[in-house]
Amino acid sequence: MLLAVRQSQAVMIARQRDSLWDCIVLLSVVGHAHALGFLRDDGSDVGNFLYLKDEPGVAPNTTVVCRTECPTLYRERDSIALWLLVSMYAVVGFFGVFILVKGRASILSYRNIFLGLQTLLCAYRIVTFSALFKWNLFTLLLLLYCFPIFLQFVTFSLLIVFLLKCLLVMQERQHLVRRYLYPTYVLIVLGLAAACVSLSYYAYKRESASQDNHGFDQGVSRFGVLVFGLLAVFLSLTGVKTHRLLMRFVLSEARRSQVVGVSYVVFVYCIVFLVRTVWSVLYVINRNPLQSRMNHLQSQANPYLYYWTVFGFYLVFEILPTCFLLYSFYNWAKPTGGFAKRQKRNPYGNAGINQNDQVAGDPYNGQSQPLLG
Repeated sequence: MLLAVRQSQAVMIARQRDSLWDCIVLLSVVGHAHALGFLRDDGSDVGNFLYLKDEPGVAPNTTVVCRTECPTLYRERDSIALWLLVSMYAVVGFFGVFILVKGRASILSYRNIFLGLQTLLCAYRIVTFSALFKWNLFTLLLLLYCFPIFLQFVTFSLLIVFLLKCLLVMQERQHLVRRYLYPTYVLIVLGLAAACVSLSYYAYKRESASQDNHGFDQGVSRFGVLVFGLLAVFLSLTGVKTHRLLMRFVLSEARRSQVVGVSYVVFVYCIVFLVRTVWSVLYVINRNPLQSRMNHLQSQANPYLYYWTVFGFYLVFEILPTCFLLYSFYNWAKPTGGFAKRQKRNPYGNAGINQNDQVAGDPYNGQSQPLLG
């Protein structure tokens, strides 16, 4: 009886949209979702196709058909917020590729790997916000929520490794870079990869057994606390110490301007990671009013306001910081007028850097390549 009522509601919604195709799709989705136990029996509107909670005994490979938990343009073609979000990621990704191709650094330089990972994140967001996938709850938590966080850790931990390398070189302990720094970094990345899978599975099991009315991705926030907390602490510590030493030893004006630029980038992302850490901590302990409001909008029959909150979240925490980062890289790759003039009359062949600027503390010995080159 309940299934017949839901199918009748689906037909009414489809007729309002004047689309026979919508009618067929809605009937199919509602019927299969109810058969799999994915629709609530509390009389809630059919507009929220999925209550993303596995009942006890539901296999983890059960296909998930979701609307608000994994919004895509394929399903929500009339959502302006999603169109703007995907378009912004596309523009940012294109700009990243442009800077990557235009740069003169070697293929495996810190700069190229860093930009490549940032561009990969943009491409990943475009795909997941555009295409329609047959998720199950575990893969949804792992690939749509945990993996992007892990990718951000790999990207910005690489910046931390670069800053630590600068510190070791300035302290004339560069032999520790390959012996200890790189192996430790690889082990940490592998450990975080294991934590990504483990905490995704923990979140899946927790959501399957819990009857609480909290966000289904609350368990994944523990991984966000771990990742963004580590990045905020170590990026701030290494950034401050490296800035002080570089400004003390580096005499070239061009190099000093790059040091200041890197310090601004480090500062911005320290703020971003700190805020995201606090956001995740408050979400874990059920004290995040903004996230609670988003979860409430997520459960509404008309989720379009929720899509605007999703747009605002990613705009603040990913798109705008990435734009600032890419703009900084673009400026570092573009020589200034004064720097170009000094380059022409330099008798030492070091691109405008005076002989006195070559000091032992400079990781690049006064060379004019980008600081992350």
